[in-house]
Amino acid sequence: MMMVFACKGTIIVKVNRKCKTCGKIFQVYQSSLDKSNTSGNFCCRKCYNAYLKTLTGEKNKSFKRVKVHCTNRGKEILIIPSKLNVYKNSFCCRKCKYKYHHYYIEGNKNCNWKGGSSKYRGPDFGQIKKDNFQHCCCALCGKKTMLNIHHIIPYRLTQDNSLENLIPLCRKHHKIVESYFTKYLENFGDFETSKFVLGNIYQTYYLAHLAGGKNK
Repeated sequence: MMMVFACKGTIIVKVNRKCKTCGKIFQVYQSSLDKSNTSGNFCCRKCYNAYLKTLTGEKNKSFKRVKVHCTNRGKEILIIPSKLNVYKNSFCCRKCKYKYHHYYIEGNKNCNWKGGSSKYRGPDFGQIKKDNFQHCCCALCGKKTMLNIHHIIPYRLTQDNSLENLIPLCRKHHKIVESYFTKYLENFGDFETSKFVLGNIYQTYYLAHLAGGKNK
């Protein structure tokens, strides 16, 4: 059975088809039948997936696929052999792919890198913040909201995520400190001395705020 509709001068033709899985009669556009061989064979995705499970041998999508491990989680997955030579890493899902790229294909390691600075602070930085700076305040003003964890010596210079090199600052003071000290530290070069001196200054104010004192 064929049904014909007219819409603004355009003729739309629908054709009755029988689902190969459940036998249900359903309608499909004639135009989609002309473009695809599968759209007129199944009434829904569930029936199509059920049909795929019955395929064996070379008809099955997993035929001759090889077992590899997800680069991010280590989970065992099946992939087409040809992809082994195309992609360096394999992932079980997009979430794993994006997470891996976020940590390991960053800055100048990324094919889209066009110069500039990097905000990456190492794979352990997130856990360090979670373990040590959950209930803290700005070392300079005592504010407890809108906080950043500041590297006394910029991470790009030493990749130092030790607690001696980290101090909580509010966004306002973080920008001020960065503007005052970044160029100086790059030119001075004695990072250990700078970290010791500045670290003691910040820690003095920080401990005073934690103890309920006021910054004078």
